[in-house]
Formats: sequence, C-alpha cells, structure tokens
Amino acid sequence: MKLFLNALLAVSILPFPMTFDDLPAGNWGGQHISLEVTPTGGKLEFDCAHGEISSKIVLDKQRRFSISGTYVEEHGGPTRESSLPQNIAVVYAGQVSGDTMKLTVKRKDTKKVIGTFTLKRGEEAFIVKCR
Repeated sequence: MKLFLNALLAVSILPFPMTFDDLPAGNWGGQHISLEVTPTGGKLEFDCAHGEISSKIVLDKQRRFSISGTYVEEHGGPTRESSLPQNIAVVYAGQVSGDTMKLTVKRKDTKKVIGTFTLKRGEEAFIVKCR
C-alpha cells in the first residue's frame, strides 16, 4: 500500500498535463520579415530571400518552437541556369509572448545564424526585395 501511495504522489507532482498549442494561422510581420502561418506550416519572406516551413508549428509549454525548414537566397536581375537558387536547410527557432514573436533562423550545416527577428501578429512587414 505504501509503495502505491508513493507512486501516486510521484505521478501527481509531475508537470501533467503537458500542453502543446498549434501556432494559430495568420500573418506576422516585422522589419525585414513576413511569416504567414498556415495549418500545415508557414511561408516566410525576407529581404532578398524566402523560406518555408512544411510542418505544423507547435508551441511547447514555454510557448517556444524549433522546427526544420528551408531558406532560399535571392538576388536581383535575371537568374542564370548555372546559378539557380539553392534550398538551404535551416532551423526556425522562436518564442511567442502575446502577439510578439522572437525568431532566429540558423543554417543546419554551418550552424551560422542568418538572422534574428521580432515579429508582431497582424502587423505589416517591412521588406525590401531584390529585383
């Protein structure tokens, strides 16, 4: 009986239920970045680049996420066949607090940070595209 009570006590103090929330669909904007969250991931626009997340964005109990995606650098002018844009594997890591998101984009291969951004839900992005 004592063993049963100890086990029950141990289970009752664990951080259950562990809740995870999907990041709601909608637009987030900031300086040099736009994120359109969809039920299946997201599409990003940057100054002279774009990216994609092809998995649902799920927040942990601290309202953080870390998810794989792609990042494609752009350049002005015509694109030559010999210099087609390359998908770069990245990690999009963020934390949401209210209507504000801090997002870091990091290359998977070199671990180099491409950028850190602050986005606001429903805010228009300020982006300068390469044309």
